[in-house]
Amino acid sequence: MSRPEVGKSVKTGNFTTNYLEVGEKNGGTPLLFIHGSGPGVSAYANWRLVLPLLEDVAHVYAMDMIGFGFSDKPTGAEVDYSKELWTQQIIDF
Repeated sequence: MSRPEVGKSVKTGNFTTNYLEVGEKNGGTPLLFIHGSGPGVSAYANWRLVLPLLEDVAHVYAMDMIGFGFSDKPTGAEVDYSKELWTQQIIDF
């Protein structure tokens, strides 16, 4: 069974980030798409209809933020979900 919401993964700091990537064969301007927070959000849910429109003109990455989609979802004292955490994830990406 194909799962288009599961893309590639990369280690970002102490966590693993799931991301979708299109346009890698064509080069182009690199773009990074991130999503907000809330029930059910993920890179796939937010960007699945936009990614195909850009794959011929850009190299696009759409990442699942920590705690969402198929990126790590740590619990307890291991993590403080905050803008600082997600900003560091973007930097590490």
